[in-house]
Amino acid sequence: MSQPSLQDYPGYFPPAKTPWWNRTKAAVAAGLVGLFMGLLVSAGDGATDVEESPAASPPSLVDTATATVPASEVDAAVNEAVNEAVAHVTQKMKGKLEQVRASAADRLQRVRAKAQSAQTRAVDRAVARTRADEQRKAARAVANALASVPAAAPAPSGGGGGTDPRFDYCYNAQDAGYGPYYAGDTEYGWYDDADGDGVVCE
Repeated sequence: MSQPSLQDYPGYFPPAKTPWWNRTKAAVAAGLVGLFMGLLVSAGDGATDVEESPAASPPSLVDTATATVPASEVDAAVNEAVNEAVAHVTQKMKGKLEQVRASAADRLQRVRAKAQSAQTRAVDRAVARTRADEQRKAARAVANALASVPAAAPAPSGGGGGTDPRFDYCYNAQDAGYGPYYAGDTEYGWYDDADGDGVVCE
């Protein structure tokens, strides 16, 4: 997976462009202008000396004093100084850019690790909640199933070999094939005679 560029990060500001004129260029230009003016001034002084005493200086010295620096040489010197300054600034900016890229990659790695950890914790919590919900649903289903199953017939109370098994309700006894019971029967006392007619589980 390719690393995103710095432009993809929020809050990214591109580096400011270096102005063409800076201190180095201005200093070089000022030095060259001063050199050029000095040559002109010295050339004017030499010409005055020649006019005052033409026999004191040979023609070769007069030519050398009055010579001027060609504009092409001045331009070449300025361009060379400017190129050196630009190369220095460019190299310095490249180093800073590499540092920024390395720092951004490190921050991105830390953010990805935190996001992965948070996602893992969220998934674990969701799985735990789902399991708890399923367990509660299963417990409710088991409870409902147990509630819908009829109660098992209880063991006989031991009132003698001729008594029927004792049940919780008359309908349980009737479903099992027992009843009715009349007043005076042992089984009669086990159940409620709601209508008072002396017969239960009829």
